Amino acid sequence: MCVAATQVGSDTFYNLSTTVSLENFGWMAIGFGDRMVGTPAVVVWPNSDNSTTLSQRKATAHASPPIDPSPPRLATLREDLSKSTATPASILFSMPSSGNATEMMVFAFGTANPRTKDAGATLIRHVWMTLLWDIGVTTLCLASSAYLYLLRHQRNASLISTGSPLSGYILTNQVVHARLLPVESKHAFSYQTMSLLLSVSALENKTLNCGWRGVIFGYPGIWGRMTGLRPQTYLRDQIGSDAVVTASIRQKLAELLRSSNMKLGEVWMMTMPSFLGFEGINPLTVYFCYEKGKADVWGIILEVHNTFGERHAYVLQVGKNEDGQDKKSQGYDHQWTFARQFHVSPFNDRSGHYVCSVIMPSHPPPSTVVRPSGPTTAPRPVIRLHLLTAPPSPQIKLVALLRPTLSEPLTALNLLATLVLPPRSSRKPCNPHLLSAIPEPSPAPWSALPLGAALLLTSLRIVYQAGLLHYQRGLAVFARPEPAAGAGREWVEQALGGVWNDIEPSNKEEFSIGGSIGWQSESPTERWARIRFEEKMNTAAKKLGITVRIASTNPLVPIILLGSQEIHARTLVLCYRSPRTWTAILVAPTAAHVLEFGSRTEHWFSVSDDDLFNELWDGCLSPNESGQIAKIIRLIRDGAGVVGGLGAWFNLTGTNYLVPCVAPAGSRLELVLQDSTGWISISRGNFVVLPSSNASCLNETFDAASLSRSQGALSTELQIFQSSVISAISVSATASATTTIVGTASATPTTTGTESSNSDPKSLGRIIGPILGSLLAVILCIMIGICLMDNGWT
Repeated sequence: MCVAATQVGSDTFYNLSTTVSLENFGWMAIGFGDRMVGTPAVVVWPNSDNSTTLSQRKATAHASPPIDPSPPRLATLREDLSKSTATPASILFSMPSSGNATEMMVFAFGTANPRTKDAGATLIRHVWMTLLWDIGVTTLCLASSAYLYLLRHQRNASLISTGSPLSGYILTNQVVHARLLPVESKHAFSYQTMSLLLSVSALENKTLNCGWRGVIFGYPGIWGRMTGLRPQTYLRDQIGSDAVVTASIRQKLAELLRSSNMKLGEVWMMTMPSFLGFEGINPLTVYFCYEKGKADVWGIILEVHNTFGERHAYVLQVGKNEDGQDKKSQGYDHQWTFARQFHVSPFNDRSGHYVCSVIMPSHPPPSTVVRPSGPTTAPRPVIRLHLLTAPPSPQIKLVALLRPTLSEPLTALNLLATLVLPPRSSRKPCNPHLLSAIPEPSPAPWSALPLGAALLLTSLRIVYQAGLLHYQRGLAVFARPEPAAGAGREWVEQALGGVWNDIEPSNKEEFSIGGSIGWQSESPTERWARIRFEEKMNTAAKKLGITVRIASTNPLVPIILLGSQEIHARTLVLCYRSPRTWTAILVAPTAAHVLEFGSRTEHWFSVSDDDLFNELWDGCLSPNESGQIAKIIRLIRDGAGVVGGLGAWFNLTGTNYLVPCVAPAGSRLELVLQDSTGWISISRGNFVVLPSSNASCLNETFDAASLSRSQGALSTELQIFQSSVISAISVSATASATTTIVGTASATPTTTGTESSNSDPKSLGRIIGPILGSLLAVILCIMIGICLMDNGWT
């Protein structure tokens, strides 16, 4: 838009022109002043009949200006000199001169034509700006009013709720974690979070839903709701006739406790809900189970989730395997000591045992069978866990406490206040008996955040604390062991040798109630590798007259039968714990390699007959093609003049280890060491291949560099071998009784006597990287949740 002014006598002619096309030419305006509000303005626009409309207005706000009934200067349209329908377009009008040598002006341009000759027509551009402004102001006013209303409601609410028993409560919890061992890595923190204590019967009858169609809290489902629960994320799904069936939470509980012969009655469920469609890790869900027709707790179920998507259930029955009064901690109703059988923290192995101390809810959920007489206090159950090290001298390694400080009835107002407002404090210190092992930690910096934000930040908090433990406190990371077998697949667990735990091995003859209830699913690569394995094994088994039976520790994965279906056929049973079995088999050069590595070392799978497995393996190979990996190994052995040798591992806690391997003599390799507790370490530059299989030289101490006879680059064949993700080291090893050598590292050449050391583990990038990644993930989840919430309201 261009404005030109020419003074002719006592009048000034103003020419407003634009170069935009006629379709995008809405209107043009100029105002005589230095601001929009209070300035006399002239607005012009073309009409469909080639005429032009001129309107004199005066803006009173940042909105469409109204007609000025008495303008200070009257404007006269000069249509004879205007070209409103041409491109470029120009519209000319005249006004009496202001008499000033200079004149301040403002101008505006709109692309939406009013489409009328009425001089008082509304300017479309200002309609949208007004609408957006009004929406913003209205939203701010409504949000402020709602916040103040919730604040008043919260202040008027009592911190101690008494009255008739209800079916749902909102719990404001204090969560305390303290690591006591190793002493140099002591660490403790405390923060507040929110959970719900719900009657499962009322939950599934949808009588606890809050808001219109459960928009504030609802079950089942989380989409389009501020908070919600869904049964898919709890316990274990059931297996139907053809597929996995998603049952209700109550049905899952009844199935889990079926072997106990207990008639399940009412159940309290203490869990963290989703928020804005985002489900956090939800580390612990507790079920307080009552037998049908009785008012006392039959037992509790601790459903534990880890960050790997796996789940485990510990079933603790009152009066069974319970600690005696002489061992029970003061202030608690019940206490159990049981073996640790699930991997939660990457900084702990799976050894040791838990001591679980519990304060039960003050009353059972209301029902038609059992009703508490008179007023009751709102339930505030407490869970405390001590992780003890393995015998013979068990010590407290970790303390975790979940203690509700407030318990309020589950209503829409109470839930909104809890989610939006800063958490209230009961101003009552923690009972010293509840946290006897450590002093009460000071609150974390984020303690004042609303509990709705705390639900979103659960994952980020876990990553943050893990970063402190690993990079600041120096705690090592343990490899993740696979979960134990689920109910109905105990025979698979026994075939695999059980999960190691020196307190209570899982391969005992009698399995307790509960156990693993959630497993990681196959990745696309693992699924593809399994299908390839099944196709080849099925063809070879039919040809050789062998029946192959494949069973997973996950009961949700059906047992697969391959090969011959004849009654008298030879049978091979393959039991596996990890889907990584299939990728290990896919890349293994020989059956001996995969049995040594995947079965005997990593315990990912086991076979009932090694010879039968070798026969099937050979049957899968065509006479002329033995596989790309086998070709590479043959090239290494024949083309590079390489001889088999012994890998010598020196200066590792004063012990020398041997690893049979295939690599050029004198080559320096990288080796991964994993002991029985799951600890993994990597060392470079100290592993040297000896030219022969004579191990007598290891009886003396040698400088590793003096044994190296060839420090040049590895052959081309060996580099191809390395890129194929197959280690040149066989995994057979002779080591001490407590250590296993795992040959999973790749060969690396060197040109000097010593390899370069690993980078500093406390580098800034390694610390900030995971935290930033988690922060971005949380922000993305918040944005998605807000969009989903908006869809739910509209």
